[in-house]
Amino acid sequence: MLFTRLLTTIAGGEEFVAVRVSKTPSATVWEEVRSLGSYVLLDMQSDGTLLARDSQRLWKSTDEAANWAVLTYQLPNNTFFPSPIIAARVMGDGNVVVWCYNGNIYRSNANTLDTGFTQVGTTVNNPGKTPTNAYGTFVYNQYAMYNEYGNEPANNAHYSNDYGATWINVLTLPTDAVPADQNHMHNVAYDQYDDMLWVVNGDMGNRMIWYSLDQGTTWTQLCDFGEFGSIGNMIQVIPLPECILLLTDDDLSGAYKLRRRRNPNQGYTIDDLELAYKVATVTGSLPVGTRPVIQYGDDACCYFSFEFYSSSQSALLSHIYATRDGVAFYDIAQSSYTPTGSGAFGVSCLMGPASNGYIYGQHSQGAGRYLIRFAAPTWS
Repeated sequence: MLFTRLLTTIAGGEEFVAVRVSKTPSATVWEEVRSLGSYVLLDMQSDGTLLARDSQRLWKSTDEAANWAVLTYQLPNNTFFPSPIIAARVMGDGNVVVWCYNGNIYRSNANTLDTGFTQVGTTVNNPGKTPTNAYGTFVYNQYAMYNEYGNEPANNAHYSNDYGATWINVLTLPTDAVPADQNHMHNVAYDQYDDMLWVVNGDMGNRMIWYSLDQGTTWTQLCDFGEFGSIGNMIQVIPLPECILLLTDDDLSGAYKLRRRRNPNQGYTIDDLELAYKVATVTGSLPVGTRPVIQYGDDACCYFSFEFYSSSQSALLSHIYATRDGVAFYDIAQSSYTPTGSGAFGVSCLMGPASNGYIYGQHSQGAGRYLIRFAAPTWS
């Protein structure tokens, strides 16, 4: 069913999309499937085939990471990727796009992983200025985006409207407004509800939210640089029917939102940004929002989590959160693992649901990485 706009008018005459009838997600349980060993989880095909990397090789598993098969025929000369793999995403047509450390971008051929990959682009700034498995990419049907991240300046956002076959640079951040060592992007999104593009960048004085109403031809800043004040860095953009949800990075918050306007041409400003949900934290360990699962259709919703980077982590369990509207939030699944020591702890990415009804993710436990899953809830 096509998304239908319902309107509500608040004081002052500004019109926003109305919140849908409230629903509650069914119960679900966090399951730790097994250790990922040396593999880093990247993405998943709709049939549940997992994709992971070691260094310059791409691997797949059809049995929930019990066994892995290397894709031996990867490039036309039957060689592995010439530079370490940083990220990979399954496009809306089933093809896979791979980003390498040297800036090269490759795409699989003929909707299958078995006929190799062809180079389809190069990041503007390279090497090391690529997205990761946790942030920096976005896929919806034929639309895809990625941003540079890493060695600053990493200040370009790229967009594709043909399943990743071709890419264009749609936004270059100004380098004269903030110090070069702070000039990098965090994430991007295509917003199917208003046919918009979103970009968030950081850190500190460089914090900004950008949006485009014309496929990246022109861009609008949410405010001037330096006006974010105590508001944290944004690192995830999640388009929902009622709002644009934004997860924070290194901030004692969790999720902010922009209520979706009936007419996006009215624009958005920093005054529209409001705290939507505050997550539990401990001193010395700040949450970083990681790649969510976004579902569309009648029960459009999202599932999201955080990864914590700490030198003194203790007693903070990982959680999966769910919301349909940015108003009601649900803590639907929790890990039983109690982190100790220093390192990265938490969920670095979610993916799915697979055809078996499960959502999968990678759970970091300091030095180890584990495959987790939970049954995608129903809403009623």
